Amino acid sequence: MVTKVSNPLTVVAIFATLAEGFATISLINLSPEVQATFIYFVMAFPILIVGVFFAILN
Repeated sequence: MVTKVSNPLTVVAIFATLAEGFATISLINLSPEVQATFIYFVMAFPILIVGVFFAILN
């Protein structure tokens, strides 16, 4: 049973989860030189998303 998403923060959480999942899968295909930079981006991306979300609400 699929329920309706009624909270905007839930949509942001679903997007962040999908982005993290796809980023983890694509990390395998990157060269070792780029992997370190990409890992820092993947760690900072959800924080950036939540920060922008709350900045818009403010």
